[in-house]
Amino acid sequence: MRELNKIGWISKSIRMLTSYFLLKLLRIYWEKNI
Repeated sequence: MRELNKIGWISKSIRMLTSYFLLKLLRIYWEKNI
C-alpha cells in the first residue's frame, strides 16, 4: 500500500514537472516569434 502511494506521488510530480517545462517552452517560443 505504501509503495503504491509512493509510485502515485512520483507520477504526479513527473506530470507537474513536464507540464511546467512545456509551459516554459511555449513562453520562450512566443517571445521568439513576437
